Amino acid sequence: MQAYPRLAELAHETYEPRGIFNSEMAAVIALSVATGVDVFVESGRARGHSTLLLAKHLGPVGIAIHSFDRDRNADAVYSEAKLTGLPRLHLHYGDSRLLIPQFVAGLAGKRIGLLVDGPKDRKAFALLSDCLIRSDDIAVAFVHDLPRYKNSPSEGRVYAQKYFEDPFFTDDVEFVERFGYLDAPVFAATDADKGHWKPYRNGELEMASYGPTLGVFIPAGADRKAATQRGVSVSAPQRLYWSLKDRLRRRATKVAG
Repeated sequence: MQAYPRLAELAHETYEPRGIFNSEMAAVIALSVATGVDVFVESGRARGHSTLLLAKHLGPVGIAIHSFDRDRNADAVYSEAKLTGLPRLHLHYGDSRLLIPQFVAGLAGKRIGLLVDGPKDRKAFALLSDCLIRSDDIAVAFVHDLPRYKNSPSEGRVYAQKYFEDPFFTDDVEFVERFGYLDAPVFAATDADKGHWKPYRNGELEMASYGPTLGVFIPAGADRKAATQRGVSVSAPQRLYWSLKDRLRRRATKVAG
């Protein structure tokens, strides 16, 4: 709240199904400001809820936002219309596993914030590791969908705790007590049959986590060293294969358009 007093405004933001919870976005926005981020990079846009909040709250304080999504499908077209005209926002298409590590490598000297909301689980942490190898300028990183189920952590949460020395998760009890009120629009959307989350429940599934859960990482030297030791997750042949698939996908999209 000290870093970004406008967080309370998130309680009035309309929620878009499949989006990141407003309380989780509060952590993204405030920590990006607090860590002095110059450029924010998002992987996974869906219907644009998180992208809209990034543009509305980080754009006006001088942070450029670059959002990457894989395909220009119906959700992408919807989000484009929703996001038109927002300042400092740039939309990109293609496989983030290929594009984002290259993109952050070209931002030398800029403090970078990174949000991975696709790919998921092991692939999400492979992408984050590749970015840490390519750039020493990542000031703060976030990975979405790291809940604890009733009897076990999710796959992604296991990787978060394995790969990082001191991760923070937004299902933290004190965090939920302080910022859970921001999610009133989320649960209102659920009541209107536009979603399926309730506190500590995902549909019929009882959860140990309050919600989908965001992992927060401020990379330390040990985290970067560990990423380097693991090595780049994408081999050269695989990178070439993904690149060719990406070109064919973009060509098919243009033909269809």
